[in-house]
Amino acid sequence: MKRDEMIRILDNAKAISVAVIGDFALDRYFIIDTNLNEPSLETGLIAYQVVETTKSPGASGSVARNLSSIGAGSVYAVGIGGLDGGGYDLKEELDRFSINDDYLVRSNAVVTPQYIKTVHLSKGSRAESNRLDIKNFRPTPSEIEQKVYDNLSDIFDKCHAIVILDQMAESNCGVITEKIRKRLVELAK
Repeated sequence: MKRDEMIRILDNAKAISVAVIGDFALDRYFIIDTNLNEPSLETGLIAYQVVETTKSPGASGSVARNLSSIGAGSVYAVGIGGLDGGGYDLKEELDRFSINDDYLVRSNAVVTPQYIKTVHLSKGSRAESNRLDIKNFRPTPSEIEQKVYDNLSDIFDKCHAIVILDQMAESNCGVITEKIRKRLVELAK
């Protein structure tokens, strides 16, 4: 693709409204300096010393963040989240990228998915270690599912493009449940 064509496409993106429907998560990075490791007084195990933390929207949030970063006019987050610390931090990050989260259904009945990633610094190199995942392992409560369902017609009418991301491997434990999937197919027709 030629440079001029790419510039024209990106300039036109400012007039487009896009909805990202799916599982929004919070990515958290804990940067650990292995030179500072020390034994835990309680357990004797290694106590890793975190020297930096970062956070960003993950899963569907990554897609929405990328759309916002390339200049899409309006980006809507459509999904679910908990009324927990992860949900608060996710909202803060979505706001930072000017992503409209009016269609993100929040409830105490679910947790905000989080992917906690540890990165070990050692002798000038960085290595990612095991990840800690926080997510919902029970089916999405029907009242939350219904609120998402009810929002879909409005968001389809409002947007030029729809992106759907089903992040959760556990059946019906995220946003894209069987009921939501059927409704998306109906609206897409």
